[in-house]
Amino acid sequence: MGLTRRRVLVLGLATTGLLAACQSAAPASPTAAPARTQPTEPAWEALVKAAQVENTVVLRGPPTGAVRTNVPKAFKEAFGIDVQYTGGSSAAVVT
Repeated sequence: MGLTRRRVLVLGLATTGLLAACQSAAPASPTAAPARTQPTEPAWEALVKAAQVENTVVLRGPPTGAVRTNVPKAFKEAFGIDVQYTGGSSAAVVT
């Protein structure tokens, strides 16, 4: 099962959430652990399963060291899928 435009868009949305979680802003309360939710939509679950079969997701995001390190680690922990991360401007890949 190859990556379709829809899968890329869904993975992009999921990645946006992970990128937001990796920002360096201080948490409001350092003692409060963030709530972790699991996806429940069947389409999302099917997408994750397809990505797990391929075992690698290619991701492009900001070229910062923290994001380059934290996003692949968080994605692997959350979904068991390796991330091939390329940092750079999204304008360079949008045609």
